[in-house]
Amino acid sequence: AGVTKGSTLAALATELGYAQDEVAAVGDMPNDIPMLSWAGNAFVVANAHASLLDQFDNIIARNDEDAVGQLLLELAGAL
Repeated sequence: AGVTKGSTLAALATELGYAQDEVAAVGDMPNDIPMLSWAGNAFVVANAHASLLDQFDNIIARNDEDAVGQLLLELAGAL
């Protein structure tokens, strides 16, 4: 009880020494909302559930268009 993707991400980030604003998360379904809400940098794929598209501003490409890979390259400064 009480375990979500958000609580797990927070615990892992703390254990590894990362601040909330140093963490990025990508989601597509309602069960990702706690994780996205906790992460300092929340991204939602363009073909995500409508509730996420309404709630979060950082919309990236569709998951079937290599959205996460593109985002990782961008965050790493490769693009």
